[in-house]
Formats: sequence, C-alpha cells, structure tokens
Amino acid sequence: MKIKILVLGFLLFFRLGFAQQWSEWKSFTGMDCNFNVEYRVKMVELFDLNYQVHMYFQVRNDNSKTISYTVALLDGNGKIHFEDGHQTNPNEITEFVHKMNGKYIKSLQFNKAVFTSTKQPICR
Repeated sequence: MKIKILVLGFLLFFRLGFAQQWSEWKSFTGMDCNFNVEYRVKMVELFDLNYQVHMYFQVRNDNSKTISYTVALLDGNGKIHFEDGHQTNPNEITEFVHKMNGKYIKSLQFNKAVFTSTKQPICR
C-alpha cells in the first residue's frame, strides 16, 4: 500500500508524458510566399490527473521585418477549435503552446500573415 501511494505521488508530481520530437521546419503555405518564415510542431501527451495533449509551436522569422499571424487548429472535419494571434520579430524564434483535453487536432493553418509595419501579406 505504501509503495502504491509513493508511485501515485511520483506520477502526480512529475506527470507522465509522452513526447514526439520536433517536426522538420516547414514554410508557411500559399501561392507566392516569403520562404524566410518557417514553423515546426511538437505534440506531447500527458497524464496529470486526466489525459492532456499539448501542442508546441515554433515560428522562425529570418526577415528584416516583424511578422504578425494567427494560428488556427482544425479537427478532421476542418472545424476550427482554436485560433489566436502571435508576432515574431526579425531573426527570432517565437514559441507557444496550445493545451487540449484530447488528440483531435489533425491540421493547422496560418491566417492573416502579414509584415506588421506595412500590413503587406507574407503570402499572396
């Protein structure tokens, strides 16, 4: 009984997690895109009192201008479950995470990607 309590306490304190590796860097999509903007994703499945999925994102901006964009998370039917805005400065990597209670996100899309100062789209 004492061992069970210690194991349970250890799991609750340190959280069991299963992590994938970072994906390869990918360019934003579009007909005519600035390829100096790339992103990669990593999904982590956790058990912390309940099942959780954390999706980590990194966006790399190798331009001389700051970019602004929104990231939309879509399920298998194309329904958006979450969308929020971010900004990445020149020659920097921005990292952010979205936390969910299930593994239902099947794709993502970047929307409203523009150079912040000029409002010119990154992709046309």
